[in-house]
Amino acid sequence: MKTTFKIIILLIIATPLFSQNSLPVIKATSNTVDIRVGDKLYKKQWRIMPDIKPDIYHVSAIGKTVTFYTDIDSISVKIDKRTD
Repeated sequence: MKTTFKIIILLIIATPLFSQNSLPVIKATSNTVDIRVGDKLYKKQWRIMPDIKPDIYHVSAIGKTVTFYTDIDSISVKIDKRTD
């Protein structure tokens, strides 16, 4: 009984160490996306490719907010630092 309890406690403590942050997901019925970088809006700037996981859009906008608009959803991301 004590061994089982110790294993359960260990799993509860260790699980967050191995979990990954989930990636943001945007919903769409169309594959074209409008993108706002700071105050500038780019219409039909990107095409969603659901067969590519993760489908990544690269932008140089450190310190700005980037918003993706689909026909049914939107998502905003603040660009904090460069990641490769």
